[in-house]
Amino acid sequence: MAALRANYQIIKKQVEPVECAAVLKADAYGLGVVQVAPVLAASGCRTFFVAHLCEGIGLRH
Repeated sequence: MAALRANYQIIKKQVEPVECAAVLKADAYGLGVVQVAPVLAASGCRTFFVAHLCEGIGLRH
């Protein structure tokens, strides 16, 4: 998860001042949305995209 955090920070800095979002469809591409979402949120990510409504509902919980 350290690499994920570092990669998000690099991308975030490259696109500033535009907001950077994360795509967490398909269980965060197999990494596990339950593990990935908190890491990205702690890194400053506030916008997440999913492919299906049920994924978004699960992410909110």
